[in-house]
Amino acid sequence: LGADVTLPILGDLPPAYLPLVALSGLLGVADSFREPASMALFADEGTDEGGVASSFGIRELVWRPGSVAGPLIAGWLMVEVSMAAVFYVGGAFAITGVLAFLAILARDHGRAALTTW
Repeated sequence: LGADVTLPILGDLPPAYLPLVALSGLLGVADSFREPASMALFADEGTDEGGVASSFGIRELVWRPGSVAGPLIAGWLMVEVSMAAVFYVGGAFAITGVLAFLAILARDHGRAALTTW
């Protein structure tokens, strides 16, 4: 937008500040739709196995460390290495997650699991 922003405590902010706040707000609205659906899926999975609470516990074990450690690691990489390293490490984690999912799927349901889904 090219509009400079000055806030009393923060001082001068870059022109990208207002668009980023707006986009962050849109992502927050989208996440407000995603989160209940995600919780419903975990609750449904928990009722199939007999324990809704255990499925939420597993969800927290999976999400919480990543939501805390991810930004810390990315910040350290950005300052100490480079911004490109943040994207390379993030991409490596994403690929590792996909490969782990496929390996577990193939082990539990056979090599043709994706085609029978």
